[in-house]
Amino acid sequence: MLQGVPISWSSKKQSIVALSSCEVEYVARSSAACQANWLQNVLEKLMINIEQPFKLLLDNKSAINLAKKPHCTW
Repeated sequence: MLQGVPISWSSKKQSIVALSSCEVEYVARSSAACQANWLQNVLEKLMINIEQPFKLLLDNKSAINLAKKPHCTW
């Protein structure tokens, strides 16, 4: 959303076979982060300044822990 208007949305079948809901959530979040980074670069080139950082929401505790410490095994 940019100024209350949706500017980007996607839906696609994941290209990997995930073995857990944690892995599914982590892969989806990684994809969203990449898209947010790309979108931020496009907006910068268009000289549109975004004052607040992009916010990605995640509610899977295991995926949150994995994102915080990817080198740990749970």
